[in-house]
Amino acid sequence: MSDKDLISICLPTYKSQVTKNLEEIRNTATGNVEILASCQEGSAAYNRNWCLDRAKGNIIIMVDDDITGFFKGWDEVLVKPLTDNSISIVSARLSSPMMYDGTEFNIVPSSAIAFRKSGIRFDENFVGGFEDTDFCKQMEQAFPNKKTLINEDCKLIHLNEKKKQNMKEARKVFVKKWGLVHHPKKSDRTIVYYTGNTEEESFEQKVRNNILRVKGNLPIISVSQTPIEFGRNICVGKLPHCYESAFQQVKVGLEKADTEYVVMCESDVLYPTKGYFDFIPTDPTVIYTYDNVWLMWNRENRTRFYKHGTTCGSIILSRALYINMLKDGMPNFFASDVKWEHFTGEPMINIKTRQGVSFGTTLQKGVNPIASFPYWGTVEDVKRNYL
Repeated sequence: MSDKDLISICLPTYKSQVTKNLEEIRNTATGNVEILASCQEGSAAYNRNWCLDRAKGNIIIMVDDDITGFFKGWDEVLVKPLTDNSISIVSARLSSPMMYDGTEFNIVPSSAIAFRKSGIRFDENFVGGFEDTDFCKQMEQAFPNKKTLINEDCKLIHLNEKKKQNMKEARKVFVKKWGLVHHPKKSDRTIVYYTGNTEEESFEQKVRNNILRVKGNLPIISVSQTPIEFGRNICVGKLPHCYESAFQQVKVGLEKADTEYVVMCESDVLYPTKGYFDFIPTDPTVIYTYDNVWLMWNRENRTRFYKHGTTCGSIILSRALYINMLKDGMPNFFASDVKWEHFTGEPMINIKTRQGVSFGTTLQKGVNPIASFPYWGTVEDVKRNYL
């Protein structure tokens, strides 16, 4: 974080008028800020995401509409601990009997918090509570080496106005997703993300942010050649730019994972909101391959998406099976005893730049190119948003 970083102060609220709140914030904030108020009908999670979708800053401050007591420069005081890269979320010290100090478990209320913007969003399945606890759990899972803290130098007042809450039902949703705080739920799948760090870092970061946005509660192991902040990161150092190195990194990730199945992810693939990460494998002898993968070349004369076949970044399989296939180095996916099953969902986009191992690939015959997809847009849209 630098002094020039834009801070997006977000006021998530379903109230139609928050003029007084905005005036108080505007008169006391001293940093390089933009101020957004959602004023949307919907849950707290929906309103928080409305702000995140529009925020331009690298640093986000979320303040509820019943927070007051702002003092001159409170925004800069609140975000200051984020200069320490070991901090993921900073909460103000709230003057409220309801202030819960869950920093032991990396959990704080989201009434007045600051964090670095990433792909993580508030889960809109939570209606009436627990969306902040879930957000903290997502941050902890994505950045396990970071911690949450309460900033004692930033004291604000929380009025605890009565909101639309249904804590009983929200708690059920939380327990189903995460388990109990003291007894967390163990996933049967781990995302194994591997990269040679040869693509532009800004592009790879957007790929990782997209994974964080859509992965649900799956844990991540990332294997890279330079350090990255993405789940549990294993940096193997610089290796030759070839497929052998890629599979060597895959094997490292598989051996570090402890779940029955692995969900493979690559650094040049945009993963869909539905269909891939929510697929549940059932047979440890089968390689499950996603059959809605489309190729996009980063070239001026290529303006359409082309149907792709199976890729190593679009398979889900038994961890033990994959380790066995890699015992001699390169896997033989074409062996007669390899069993495949297809599954599908929304389009997945594999982007070919000239920074990957290969610029060429095999296309699926007999399928016409597509000009655009509802979620991703056109090739130009993808270039503008990700490249």
